[in-house]
Amino acid sequence: MVTKKKKIQSKASLDSFTAEIMRSYLVSTVEEMVETTVRSAYSTCLSEGRDFTCALFDADSRMIAQAYGIPVHSGALFDPMKTLTSTYDKFEPGDVIVFNDPYNGGSHQADVVVASPMFLQKRLIGFAVNRGHWVDVGGMAPGGWSGTARHVIQEALIIPPAKLYKAGNLDREIRDFILKNVRLPKQCWGDIQAQIASNIVAERRVSALIHKYGIKMVQEGMEEALNYSRKRFHNMLEALPDGAWEGTDYQEDDGHGGGPHKIHVKLTKSGKKVTLDFTGSSPQVRGPVNCTFTETKAGCYTALMNVVDPWVPLNSGSIEGIKVIAIV
Repeated sequence: MVTKKKKIQSKASLDSFTAEIMRSYLVSTVEEMVETTVRSAYSTCLSEGRDFTCALFDADSRMIAQAYGIPVHSGALFDPMKTLTSTYDKFEPGDVIVFNDPYNGGSHQADVVVASPMFLQKRLIGFAVNRGHWVDVGGMAPGGWSGTARHVIQEALIIPPAKLYKAGNLDREIRDFILKNVRLPKQCWGDIQAQIASNIVAERRVSALIHKYGIKMVQEGMEEALNYSRKRFHNMLEALPDGAWEGTDYQEDDGHGGGPHKIHVKLTKSGKKVTLDFTGSSPQVRGPVNCTFTETKAGCYTALMNVVDPWVPLNSGSIEGIKVIAIV
């Protein structure tokens, strides 16, 4: 077994030119993950709809780079990494973890996370993550369109974090359990393989970068990628006036005759910090129109990024200083 490594502090001096090359390389890597998924997927949901997103994390579970994709996915991969690292203490080369638990780092069950730890000579160097929308994940209605559902277990199969591959070996029992509970097993299994393929490509590309520059230099480059996003977003944020603003909207119906349901948010901005407080919103409702805390934060990140600086690279650096308060 290989224990997760802590980040190694580098004494090397990374010049800004090389740092930008590395940052662009990592962004290109997640874009290649996207193209690998599109070319390999079995369902049109991924191959044509591109309803998925890809990201790279370092060994400390910080997002380094993410591809542009479905807006609501843009900030929804931070929590899944927390789920993985809190579930597993150790990872091995060849591990592949799948899960879709909406109240444990997920969104709705159709969005399935496929995560792979990346290794170089048995040393953990980070994680490649692909979250994709499957065409069917079981439940009471095909495709998950269960407008009359009253409980999350009616909507689709809930997959807790599970190692589909352990050290490169397929766990057939986990695979069979998942595929026996979906209506389109061939398409779903093909999409899993496409998601895994994208992660394999990412590991190869990051390994190649390390072979060229060395592990310490690459780790410093990852740190600089975070610093770049952090400084850029904070500088743009500080240029805006401080203050507090509130807004209210309504969900007219929840499918069970309830409503309207209030959605209230107060945005407070002070220097480099922003707080979005949903206190005062309606509590959880009976119908399938509730939003998980993961997706609530993702929506906030997406909105703020587009208003403040739509071109800032989204990673763990750019979201520092953003706080979301909501009923969970």
